[in-house]
Amino acid sequence: MVSSILRHGPSYFTLMRDELRGWMEASGFGSVGDIRGRLSLAKTEDPKAFERAQYIRTISGWSSWLGYQAYVRAHKDEEPPPPS
Repeated sequence: MVSSILRHGPSYFTLMRDELRGWMEASGFGSVGDIRGRLSLAKTEDPKAFERAQYIRTISGWSSWLGYQAYVRAHKDEEPPPPS
């Protein structure tokens, strides 16, 4: 998130807020407090399944990150795309 602000400037906060607000409305959340803790390990019925899912997500994230880094190196002379 910080890198997005540094890249696009402080006005990017407005876009992030608007996108979060739209997602919250579409998902039925009235406030950030309604979201807080929803994915807590303490609230899950099966902590081992939760931990396994987080492990798989982390490994998948590293795989995606490595692929992204390879893409960036291969396209280092191109202009970055505008934020979507």
